[in-house]
Amino acid sequence: MVLMIQSIEYGRREAGQIPIADKILKWLHDLEKTVENNQGRWGWELSQNAKDSIAEDDD
Repeated sequence: MVLMIQSIEYGRREAGQIPIADKILKWLHDLEKTVENNQGRWGWELSQNAKDSIAEDDD
């Protein structure tokens, strides 16, 4: 993801598309922060989904 962000920053400077690139960069930074803050959550979600999938199973 860092490489993608660097590429967008370079493209922003080269192409002059500052407003669009700034929005994309903000979204990517926000996404990266969300992923960092929820690293341990995927395991809990996975086990909860597995539990929910068999909750009404008669077997």
